[in-house]
Amino acid sequence: MISQFGVLGAFSYLAFQKISIAYNLKATLYHGLSLITAFILGVFVSKAIFLLPFVIAMLYIIGFLATKIYRIPKPGHFFVIMVFATATNLSLPLYDLPKMSGYISIGIISGMINAVLLSYIEKLPWQGEQAPFQRLSFKDKYYVTIYNRPRVWIDAINFAFILFVAGYIAYLLRQDFGYWVLISSAAVLSGEEVAIIKHRYLGRILGSIIGLLIGAVLISLPLSTLTIMIILLFLNISVEYFMPRNYALANFFTNPLVLLLSLLTTKRDHTALILGRLNGVIIGSLLVALLIGMMHYALKTNDNEF
Repeated sequence: MISQFGVLGAFSYLAFQKISIAYNLKATLYHGLSLITAFILGVFVSKAIFLLPFVIAMLYIIGFLATKIYRIPKPGHFFVIMVFATATNLSLPLYDLPKMSGYISIGIISGMINAVLLSYIEKLPWQGEQAPFQRLSFKDKYYVTIYNRPRVWIDAINFAFILFVAGYIAYLLRQDFGYWVLISSAAVLSGEEVAIIKHRYLGRILGSIIGLLIGAVLISLPLSTLTIMIILLFLNISVEYFMPRNYALANFFTNPLVLLLSLLTTKRDHTALILGRLNGVIIGSLLVALLIGMMHYALKTNDNEF
């Protein structure tokens, strides 16, 4: 249970920046609190799953605007969306929610400890110099954001609509691979710029096909739990290294990582797991590419007319 749910809290560590120890403590804590809130919300939505498209669209708008107004660096709100989507896919009794939230908290504490340790290794100061923008009030930050990016609301609503459609498809396919459609859509959409999204959807599909082949070989081997953990460490390091450098190559390692984690935490048929993820990746990636292309064309046509 700790390996399955604690890792969701451990994503809080990804808020780490080479700024200061105090910044990393605060950023990791806030990211962790956002993750655990998204998890709790997802569990409640799982009890009325027809609400999934509406809630994930609203959650995306709030997350997108918050990251732009407060200038929160990548990964921004992506893991909040991912944890929410993961929670909606669980059949978790509400009386187990405090216990599972405790497991997630273990991951958050782990992320904070590692953020402090790495801050010391990097010899970061305890308190860095605060940027002038961060001294502004929320209202002033909002006006500056609108001035620098006038279409921030349009982008937020457009992207939220795409996730609404993905959420509806996930609802319809909830007995099969709907969860993977939603996760893949959110992952591709995190590129935010049209050119990046076009590159990401192709990279995710091609990288996932090869990565799933690698994962299929690994899960077919009689590996001990310790061996799986060592392989997971290597795969995670590879994902973190290649993600900002080559998105397609990073997916070579992401998919075996997901399959091996599933091997530790679920008894689901391996073939069904692989095919479900592959179908979800393809449908989710193509869906985002199609809808973002249509919206980009519509906005471009509108600009030309006026």
